[in-house]
Amino acid sequence: MGAPPHHTLVEPLAWVITLVQDGEEIAPGVVAVVTPGHSAGHTSYVVMTDAGKRLIAFGDIFHTPVQITHPEWSSISCWPPSRFVDEPNGSTSGVGA
Repeated sequence: MGAPPHHTLVEPLAWVITLVQDGEEIAPGVVAVVTPGHSAGHTSYVVMTDAGKRLIAFGDIFHTPVQITHPEWSSISCWPPSRFVDEPNGSTSGVGA
């Protein structure tokens, strides 16, 4: 189980892949935020409006809404489960801020 080898998945797509860093503004008002825990390399995006409103696009970081208030209830696919809760920049860090 797990991801396919790098050379079979990533390398053929190298011409369309742009790697981004944690905290990098990828478009005006859109910042990439590394959110480890759900899967290796999982990234969310924070979109700020001119009016100061914030949208967090976190994809499938949670499997059920209850994980927002109970992040320790991880699913089997969380990588590794302890990182989901324990890391300062983990998946739930800053979501409610």
